[in-house]
Amino acid sequence: MKSTAKFLLTPILITLFLFGVLAKTQAGEGAPLHSSYAAHGKNPDGTDFDGTVTFKKVPNQEFDLYEIQWKMGDSVYGGIGLRTVPGVITASFIQEGQPGLATYSLEPDGSLQGVYWVKGDKGPGLEVLKPN
Repeated sequence: MKSTAKFLLTPILITLFLFGVLAKTQAGEGAPLHSSYAAHGKNPDGTDFDGTVTFKKVPNQEFDLYEIQWKMGDSVYGGIGLRTVPGVITASFIQEGQPGLATYSLEPDGSLQGVYWVKGDKGPGLEVLKPN
């Protein structure tokens, strides 16, 4: 019975999260994406991190595409991103040889609220990016 409840609860939680992100995007959809952000977040293991994230727009007439670089301490990670709907940026990256995925919600003040997951981690991490 427990596994059935967990199986049913997981899609419900994911759906609620996505509705929350999409609802918030209307507030931030007109805000521009900055090129550099100060990052602060919490890793899945509970430790805090700080760093810098930069976005470089890739020329494209149909989509908002970005090359992204995360600098966290001595580590640098590269990735790519795409504005999938107004106010939402989805990104993929490689961290220590493992693929990762991040989704950011663009807030009215220009900050980005993000959740990310790296293959092998027990759960997602959270980060907030504030324009530099």
